[in-house]
Amino acid sequence: MAQAGPSYTAYAPPPPALQLPNIPNIPLPAGWTEHLAPNGVPYYHHATSSNSSWVRPENPHALNGHKLLKPKSKKLKSKPKAEKADGDEEERPVHKTRLGDGWYRVRTNRGNVFFRHASKGVSTWDVPEEVREVLERLERTEQEGRTAKRKVRTEPELGEEGVRKKAKVVVEEERDADAPAPTVEKEEEEEEEEEERDEAEEREAREETERWRVAAEAEAARAAAETKALQAADQRKREEAAAAASALPNVSPEEARALFRSLLQELDISPLMPFEDALPLLVPDRRYALLPSAADRLEVFNDYCRTVARARSARNVSGSGNSPKLSPEEEYMKLLREDVMSTRTSWTDWRRRWKKERRFWGWGTEREREGRFREWLRVLGERKRGEREGAERAFGEMLREGGVEGGSWAEVKRGFARDPRYDAVGSSSRREELFNNYLASLRAPAPAPAAGEKHESKLERQQRALRERESHVREGLRRAEREAEASRSLLGAEEGEREFGSLLVDAVRELDISWDQALSTLRPDPRFTRSRLGQARQRTMFDLHLAALRRKHVNALETLFEAHAPELSTPFSALPAGLVTSLPATKLGLSPRSLEREYELWQERRRAAAREAFDEMLRENSFVTFWGRARKLAQRADSDASGGLAQGVLEETAAYGDEEEFVSEEADGAGGLGRRAAEVGLGEVEMVLKGDKRWRAWEWKREEREGWLKDWLEGIKAPGRSVHTGEV
Repeated sequence: MAQAGPSYTAYAPPPPALQLPNIPNIPLPAGWTEHLAPNGVPYYHHATSSNSSWVRPENPHALNGHKLLKPKSKKLKSKPKAEKADGDEEERPVHKTRLGDGWYRVRTNRGNVFFRHASKGVSTWDVPEEVREVLERLERTEQEGRTAKRKVRTEPELGEEGVRKKAKVVVEEERDADAPAPTVEKEEEEEEEEEERDEAEEREAREETERWRVAAEAEAARAAAETKALQAADQRKREEAAAAASALPNVSPEEARALFRSLLQELDISPLMPFEDALPLLVPDRRYALLPSAADRLEVFNDYCRTVARARSARNVSGSGNSPKLSPEEEYMKLLREDVMSTRTSWTDWRRRWKKERRFWGWGTEREREGRFREWLRVLGERKRGEREGAERAFGEMLREGGVEGGSWAEVKRGFARDPRYDAVGSSSRREELFNNYLASLRAPAPAPAAGEKHESKLERQQRALRERESHVREGLRRAEREAEASRSLLGAEEGEREFGSLLVDAVRELDISWDQALSTLRPDPRFTRSRLGQARQRTMFDLHLAALRRKHVNALETLFEAHAPELSTPFSALPAGLVTSLPATKLGLSPRSLEREYELWQERRRAAAREAFDEMLRENSFVTFWGRARKLAQRADSDASGGLAQGVLEETAAYGDEEEFVSEEADGAGGLGRRAAEVGLGEVEMVLKGDKRWRAWEWKREEREGWLKDWLEGIKAPGRSVHTGEV
């Protein structure tokens, strides 16, 4: 019979167990069965009424006069309420009693009792230590009240049933015999007050439960809204990632590696930087996502770091061997001259960019480095000022040489657009201003003689000072140019070729491009302008790059040929038609006719290699070599007048050859090794060689294969006579 268990809740522990007398194996009343809850506590179920109880039901027939004693309960007794028809009512607080120190004793509608601290928000089933004594006094007071009520109710009862109930009350009252009995009027007043308090506390509990429910629903709604927002954000991120992935260009793995390497070179990633630290610099660029695998990116990054580290090490070694080592101050000044080319450069920005370089921090204090930086800016400004003044003087000389005496600048400037002195003045407004000053000087009246002499002497002084300044500036320019040239000479040719090669890999990907066409693509790249290679060397590297690119596509095409034509006899017509539109054929620009020509050339090279492998097979096979030479010896024995000598050579050959198993007494009795060699024909040789794939490769040309074998056997030379053979 199916047993229905009680409904368990997380906050409904079983009541204290009944204290039984020492009566072993007391049976349960009829219809009751004992079961174990999931936590191991026994409970009791009545199958007929479908009721369950934590308290063991009494069996008056089995106790034989013994009575179960209940311990003092710590549950608060309340006036029984009418139970609802629905047994699955949600448990809620119905009565609350203040104990002190902020603790309350709370009773639920299911009869459970727990303790709650209002200010701390803590609830527990166990009795707190700080209110244990208060709780015991309260329970004693309540117990006394309940005893008095039962005494009053049992007095009017008559008969046997009344006597029995009275006896039970007397037994329970023996523990508290000293407690005084309250009056009936006072008991009624206390009962009414208790009912009013119970009703008020029950209303308060319902209101608090409703507030808890509303707050829980609001919290659940807020959590659901946050979850929905997070899911929407994740969906948008996935859609954006999918859109970004679909927008990536379709490139080959080699091209993706080259593009990722070019990204590393453009950002000038230090070889000492860990890959995780470099990710924030690499991820924003689209070239980072061209390599789908993180392992591929890490491999390219490590290869780049090794290459850069080797290049720097080689440059340091070559620099230290070919030129004297510079002092820290000279290294710092060299860095200034090479990097600071504008007077608008900020010390803060420049320091932030180079503060980790040894050339920067290896010399002087912070104040000394900044002072030298300011001094270099003044020198650089003076140099640029001299260059600007020289360009303006050259512009005036250009106007005088052109015979300009008037007109508008818009008409005059067309005649000087190709003159380099015109472009030397960078600003168009400054060119027009110089033109107007030149016209004004032509229209100025001639000065008086005395004033003219005085003006001439002043003009001469200005010109002399200007010439001295120009001489000083030119000397500084020449010195700076010499230093720059010396610095450029220190750069290794290998580094320049490597950088230019990476530029070709990034920019030149088509085979039908010429050098002149490629220049328009190469010139905008800073690696082309930084290159120190001559034009002839650049052209040579360009041709080598095109040859390597073509070789790569040809190798890919030959791989396709080998996949679809495993045999030497496969014709071009047996290949799939899709080869014409394959990537290698498209890159090479092959038409169907030219593709067929490429296939025939590839088959010719393949057959030539197979023919060489066939001869190598014959040379490697000891069986063919041994019996071929034995046959030659037999032929020479027939033609030699001294047959015994030849037979001795044959036997010696057999004794030291690789096929000793063919020499036997039977063979010698039938005419010796010579006769056995004469019996070995092409059939025996084919039986030995048919397991070799180099032999089977020519199955489609058997006659030619047999001819090659015969020619090879005929071409074998007989071994010479050894010292063990006697002279004729």
